[in-house]
Amino acid sequence: MNVRSFSHCGITVSDFNRFVRFYSDVFGCRLVGVSDTPPERVRAFFGVDAPMPSCKIGWVRVPGGPSSRSSSSSRSCRRVPSPGTGWA
Repeated sequence: MNVRSFSHCGITVSDFNRFVRFYSDVFGCRLVGVSDTPPERVRAFFGVDAPMPSCKIGWVRVPGGPSSRSSSSSRSCRRVPSPGTGWA
């Protein structure tokens, strides 16, 4: 069987900026969006028991992949100027 495409995957990383640089440098993936998840959602969805848990979600586009689509769920995302600029 040959894989032609896939929708998405989740990768947990300890350093978001390093993740962005790696996937950009090695695979040519462009960061197209980023969103900070509210602490209450991190607690409920991921089962994290901490006072102020955090989760930053980044979307990368694989070269040759489908174009980005807008949806109502993307309103909380910030558009990203370019990979490698750093995130606080």
